[in-house]
Amino acid sequence: GFKIDTVVIRGVNDDEIGELVAFARDRGAEIRFIEYMDVGGATGWSAAQVVSRAEILERVADAFGPIAPAEKDAAA
Repeated sequence: GFKIDTVVIRGVNDDEIGELVAFARDRGAEIRFIEYMDVGGATGWSAAQVVSRAEILERVADAFGPIAPAEKDAAA
């Protein structure tokens, strides 16, 4: 498998969360959502563009049903 990291930005790609989860699931990939954050003013960041962890989890649950933390692989 492989990992997909994506920064979620309100009004840019926050409407694609469910599609990204389905894409990763269908390919056996791990997907990680990263909250948009200020990077020393370099990105023109605005707090209004942040999609919180709680909101991301809520959207995933709305699309796919109840979610639970993944179990850690003992060999990892």
